[in-house]
Amino acid sequence: MKIRKIAGALGMSACDASDAACADFVIDKIMNLPETVGIPKKLAELSIENPDVDKLAENSLLDVCAGSNPFMPTKEQTIEMFKQII
Repeated sequence: MKIRKIAGALGMSACDASDAACADFVIDKIMNLPETVGIPKKLAELSIENPDVDKLAENSLLDVCAGSNPFMPTKEQTIEMFKQII
């Protein structure tokens, strides 16, 4: 399964781990990525208060990289994601 390859690429060495354990490992690595690479988790940590989430959502959906996402969120879903990092 692909999740095993991803877990291995991220440093998991337990070959006999379950798919669920591999998924948990990958999710943990992703959730801790900001801390690992030294970037803030919240926009407020960058002194950005009350950002225009509507405009952020519009611009992110227009970004050339957005087309390669395996999941393309709606504008409303994108706004909700931005609200989680404010």
